[in-house]
Amino acid sequence: SLRFDANGNAVLKRTPGSSGNRRKWTWSAWVKRSRLGYRASNTEEVLFASNGTSDATNAQIQFGEHDDLQLLMGYPSHDLKSLEEFRDVSAWYHFVVACDVGQGTASDKVKMYVNGKEVEGYRTDQRSDYTDQDWAFCANQEHCIGDKGASNRPFTGKIANIHFIDGTMC
Repeated sequence: SLRFDANGNAVLKRTPGSSGNRRKWTWSAWVKRSRLGYRASNTEEVLFASNGTSDATNAQIQFGEHDDLQLLMGYPSHDLKSLEEFRDVSAWYHFVVACDVGQGTASDKVKMYVNGKEVEGYRTDQRSDYTDQDWAFCANQEHCIGDKGASNRPFTGKIANIHFIDGTMC
């Protein structure tokens, strides 16, 4: 596993040599949190991000203000925020976010899974706004694990077995 500490500014960065399938992808990882809460600086804890040149070309998978799992894509932000909160700092969680914006039904465009079960309740659900177009993940731009890059939204905890597959909704 990789240990991330907000005080150490740990982040992994990679820019793909070319764009992949930006309409269909799956991200998964095992995650263990070390601290909770939307910090005083109003900063989310980013697990995975794709950083473009504008808000419209950014995306991230993160923990938000309610310690919920969130997917934010584009601007105005097209948000998917779980109702479930992840506050057990002794537990490892297995998260999967699967995206296929070409699907006709909104609930099929993006699915979140936690420990093998599909997330059913959402605090915010804007999947109907996900159009069949290229989005930020898999673009030829910086992708980060453990932070959003220059925006300083670091994750504190451990991440293991990270997988990101474009062209497949697992």
